[in-house]
Amino acid sequence: MNFFLGILSLIYGFFSMTRNWLYDRKWIRATKLSVPDISVGNLTVGGTGKTPFTDFLISRCLRK
Repeated sequence: MNFFLGILSLIYGFFSMTRNWLYDRKWIRATKLSVPDISVGNLTVGGTGKTPFTDFLISRCLRK
């Protein structure tokens, strides 16, 4: 199983580095949104407080 996951990790790393390289050379451009965009958390699932923190951001920081 570790061998299989290692191969998948190498493939994922290759595509991530290629994507970053394309952004660095401005062959791919980032899109500017017309509304606020906030990313909270990462790939951790459950129990890290993302939902309460997102609620806090919406109620305190994004009101006009």
